[in-house]
Amino acid sequence: MLADRFTELFNRVKPDIIFLPFMIDNHQDHIAISRAFAKAYKNKAVEAMVYAYSVWTTLIPNVVIDISQQWEQKKQAIDCYKTQTATRDYVTMAESISKYWSVVKGKDTQYCEAFFRATSDEYVSLVKKIL
Repeated sequence: MLADRFTELFNRVKPDIIFLPFMIDNHQDHIAISRAFAKAYKNKAVEAMVYAYSVWTTLIPNVVIDISQQWEQKKQAIDCYKTQTATRDYVTMAESISKYWSVVKGKDTQYCEAFFRATSDEYVSLVKKIL
């Protein structure tokens, strides 16, 4: 079970920061990740900052970070998902979203990443209320 795997990982690694798809992202696997995170948190509380990101559904971020220096690495990472990129141009999608957030940030950036940042406790509380 995914929650059990998260619990094992959290016990072993004790992360300070956790990145995961935003809880209401429009993909069942992305929603399942937030549910599993909440269950793992119940089993063994993790004191970490959660940075939730969007893939399919936009979010209202409380953090926007300049990723201009990392854009090429992000593009290469997306290209690794051959089965997904065979049917859709995820690189262009990610690039467009990153450029949009750079305009929103408005500080001479080319690419930005938007996150909903919360403590693990705050994020789990929201997951329980929303999902």
